Amino acid sequence: MKSWWEFAPVNRLRKELYDDWEGMHATPSEIAIAQIIHRALDGALATEPPNKLSPAFIEAHGGDKHEPPAEHRVAFPDGRVGSHSALARPEHGLALKNAAIATVRMMIWTLWAARVQCAGQEPETPAAGHHTQPKPHDLPAPARATTRRLPRW
Repeated sequence: MKSWWEFAPVNRLRKELYDDWEGMHATPSEIAIAQIIHRALDGALATEPPNKLSPAFIEAHGGDKHEPPAEHRVAFPDGRVGSHSALARPEHGLALKNAAIATVRMMIWTLWAARVQCAGQEPETPAAGHHTQPKPHDLPAPARATTRRLPRW
């Protein structure tokens, strides 16, 4: 399982849009995705860039390694951890969302195609710009979801 920001195409877009201002919390990419649905965000908030994080800080604190809460509040009073949230735009959010969806679709198609090939068939490649979603009846019998009893531990 992956989160939307872990896909390579999404990360390339985040880097292209925000570079070092992506930060670690309240990131412009997170805000941009929220703006797709919640368009009435206060544009006056967080307009000034925060203190830029050093690569050493990012390395030391990646994966939710934070200092004690009181120290964290002093270092990041508005909640942004090196993120210039004001760079977010709804159109960025839409592009990020679409990049994540396209990646998941391709992953699903790749898995489906591998299962079809295992059954001795050749999968059809979807036409450019057309997303073919496999249906359960298209999958060979062993690949279909089956109801099984889980082992008792």
